[in-house]
Amino acid sequence: MEKVRTQTTILLQALARDIEKPQDLAFARLVLKSVIHGLRDNISLNSVIEMLTALPPYLKEIFIQGWKPSQNPSHDQGIDEILKRIHYYYTINYYTINSFPPGSPEKAVIHYKKVQKALKTLLSESDYLKIERFLPEVPDRVLISHPKAA
Repeated sequence: MEKVRTQTTILLQALARDIEKPQDLAFARLVLKSVIHGLRDNISLNSVIEMLTALPPYLKEIFIQGWKPSQNPSHDQGIDEILKRIHYYYTINYYTINSFPPGSPEKAVIHYKKVQKALKTLLSESDYLKIERFLPEVPDRVLISHPKAA
């Protein structure tokens, strides 16, 4: 269990530095959680199970928090839907620790890329390769609108 906590802390510290909030692990966790949940909720149940089995133990806990398997789509969604859901979770989670607005929806793109970079840097190559196919590339131009509440 201590190893899991250490790995989580290392990931959060790297992510916090990359999002330019090096002392704010709570914010880094909020970003990580928003991205992971945005991915999880926009892939099929079969893909969720595959991704869950591929994740290292310290990410599995975050991955399953609040998960409602019956609400997963029947097929994997594209990056636009994933980014909308990331922004949705980010906004909800942000308001729980701050009293001011979280910023523009474009933050979802920035946070997605930062989490993707942190995972690629910190996971072993074999672990990253197992989950890479679930991490679609973000096109240069992405339109984000607010999703409907879940």
